[in-house]
Amino acid sequence: MYCTRDCKARVHLSKPTAKRVAREKEERRRRRKGRRCERCGGPIPETRQNAARFCSDRCVGGYAEVEPLEDCVWCGGAIVAERAANAIFCSDGCRDEARSASRHHLSRPDYQALIRDRRCLECDTPIAQSRSIRARFCPGRSCLQQFNIRRWSSNNPDRVNEHGRASSQRRRARLAAAVTESFRHREIFERDGWTCQLCQEPVDPKAQHPDPRSGSLDHVVPLAKGGHHTRANVQLAHLICNLRKADKLLGGLVAVVRSSEQLAERIQQPLFDLGTT
Repeated sequence: MYCTRDCKARVHLSKPTAKRVAREKEERRRRRKGRRCERCGGPIPETRQNAARFCSDRCVGGYAEVEPLEDCVWCGGAIVAERAANAIFCSDGCRDEARSASRHHLSRPDYQALIRDRRCLECDTPIAQSRSIRARFCPGRSCLQQFNIRRWSSNNPDRVNEHGRASSQRRRARLAAAVTESFRHREIFERDGWTCQLCQEPVDPKAQHPDPRSGSLDHVVPLAKGGHHTRANVQLAHLICNLRKADKLLGGLVAVVRSSEQLAERIQQPLFDLGTT
């Protein structure tokens, strides 16, 4: 099943050991020895990758046949004597910029214009030229988070309005020293089957506030009368029905914990006539 014991050990050993790691390093070092550059025929340093085909950046860019360069091939600046004899860039910054531009198929003027004219998409401040070419926001995550929040809010206005109404109701409950629970309006609406619990007429899920027939959250025992902002004390009601009820207790009803059997036995008669004021 295996060609050598090394292959067998590599398959069966799940945790790397010091001996195994040393053996693999030696194998990689042995494979990197004896490699020759495809352009100049010189030895490829062991520090380059396993798949390297050239010995240096000069051979990669096709500058191996000429005399050692004195000027940077990217910015045109002088190459200092301290750098390697086969260097084609005056600094590591020029090398990184050249590689980034080549990945995006940009010339130096286009690359410089792109990184010079960049501005943050959120606060419109200039982005430093030293940052990545793909940078679109200021350093840190504040601008990025604000941009994502604003984009999500513009794409989900209904969720934003619902969140605002829910926060307002929880605040009212806290001011009234009432018990509060965190839940979504849609959860209560689906529990009540999209039926108004005051007039027993259906509620259109597509209707939005301030449509009088849109759905709203009604407290069975109003917060002003000592009710709580909990699932057991809220129900679905038309906006117009909720406004007409205001903070009144209808028929002395009190909040009870609902169950599936209680929800199935809905009251067929409306609690009050919609034609009355």
